[in-house]
Amino acid sequence: MTPAKLEKLSPLLRVILIIGGAAVIALYGLRMYRGLHEVWGAGDDSKFKALAAAGDQAAATGNKVSREAQPLLAQFLSDLDKMGLAAVRAEKGDAGKKLIALFGEARDQYSTGGQKYAEAAQQIRNEKMKSFLLTKARTCRFFAEARTINRDMVSLVLNDPATKMEQLFPKLKEAAARRDAAQKSAVDSDAEAEAMKPK
Repeated sequence: MTPAKLEKLSPLLRVILIIGGAAVIALYGLRMYRGLHEVWGAGDDSKFKALAAAGDQAAATGNKVSREAQPLLAQFLSDLDKMGLAAVRAEKGDAGKKLIALFGEARDQYSTGGQKYAEAAQQIRNEKMKSFLLTKARTCRFFAEARTINRDMVSLVLNDPATKMEQLFPKLKEAAARRDAAQKSAVDSDAEAEAMKPK
């Protein structure tokens, strides 16, 4: 979104889009692990392979669900900007509930991915591979945290006792900042894992 377009938005939507970079939340997904066990000689242990593959599958699903939620989140925030809090609560409750469910699912998938990567790391002796998988597990936890906060932000819009945007805005701003920190940690951790890969 260009600076000119951002200027046309309300302070609320501008802050939420800039702090946390809403477009980045879903478009940047966890890089996959596939194939590295062969490069690092992690062996052919079926339990290790199954756990690593399960981590990949869960992370991929988390990425997919996040991408599905992204345009719906943008529309929900746009409606909040244009219609106001009371109207969104009255007319967009179903859209909000769908977002809460999607971000909850993405959170659960990333959490599962992190757990499976961590379990896979315990099955091998190769320290480089172990460190790589544990870093992927940490990355998943950060992505899960970011999705949890997005879910909580939508829940705030629908359910918080505040009746005016002026009352709700500080809470959304604070949540957006926490989401941004979690997302940045996820991106940084994923880059760290990527740097561990054999060249």
